[in-house]
Amino acid sequence: MNNDIYAFPGKEERVSNGCTYMEHSSGMSLRDYYAGQALSCTANDYQDKPVNIANWAYKLADAMLEERSK
Repeated sequence: MNNDIYAFPGKEERVSNGCTYMEHSSGMSLRDYYAGQALSCTANDYQDKPVNIANWAYKLADAMLEERSK
């Protein structure tokens, strides 16, 4: 599975020693984004331990990434 695909890459503003500069940001991984979306859609239906819900969300994200690669 390809874990180096990112959602929302871009530039971030950074400040160092009073100077502002732009720095490349890869964003969040697509896997993390998919898992977060899964949580927002279905976690309210779960009456389970948070770790079980998180594991389920990442399993769903992995399935979406696998399907995406076809």
